[in-house]
Amino acid sequence: MRHSITKGDDLLDKIVLEFPEYRREIATLFNKSIDFIEVCEDYMVCMNSISQLQKTPHLKDKKRMNDLVAASIELREELLSMI
Repeated sequence: MRHSITKGDDLLDKIVLEFPEYRREIATLFNKSIDFIEVCEDYMVCMNSISQLQKTPHLKDKKRMNDLVAASIELREELLSMI
């Protein structure tokens, strides 16, 4: 996936806000690793989906929420393991 500068900068900013203690490492990886960027994208999509689902909670969405939370934990661990 090609990233526009604005989209890439926005994603970088969001990831740094999530993990401010790793600001330098994140910036370095963001400029060197497409795999890292893809994990960051997946993590942010997952977190945004959780946020949206929390705004309109329905009983039928409970399984989806559980799946998203599990995925976010896995993505967070993968992201941190890359740092």
